Amino acid sequence: MPRWPDEWLVPERERWDQVRLHALEGLAQRLQREGEYLAALQTALTAAQIDPMRETAQRILIEILLAEGNRACAVKRYHEYRRLLRSELAVEPSPLMTRLVQDAMSA
Repeated sequence: MPRWPDEWLVPERERWDQVRLHALEGLAQRLQREGEYLAALQTALTAAQIDPMRETAQRILIEILLAEGNRACAVKRYHEYRRLLRSELAVEPSPLMTRLVQDAMSA
C-alpha cells in the first residue's frame, strides 16, 4: 500500500499497543500469583519498557518486587518513576502508587 496515507495506522497502532500492554500486565499479575517471580518480573519489565510512563505497568512491577521480598528495589523503582514523571510531565504518581510504597516502607 505504498500510496496510502499513514494516518489510518496511528489509531490502529495505538489500539494494538494498548492490547499488548494489557496482556503483558495481566500475564505478569497471573505469574506473580503463581509464585513465578522471575517470569512475572520479566513480563512486567517488558510492559514498563514499552511505555515507561504507564503507571499500571510500573505499579505491577513494584508489587512483584515487594512480593519477592525486594523492598529496597521496589522503593528505588518508585523513586525512578517519580523522577521521570516530574521531569517529563511535572506530575506526581497517583496516591494509590504512593500508598503502596509507603506501606512497604513502614512494614
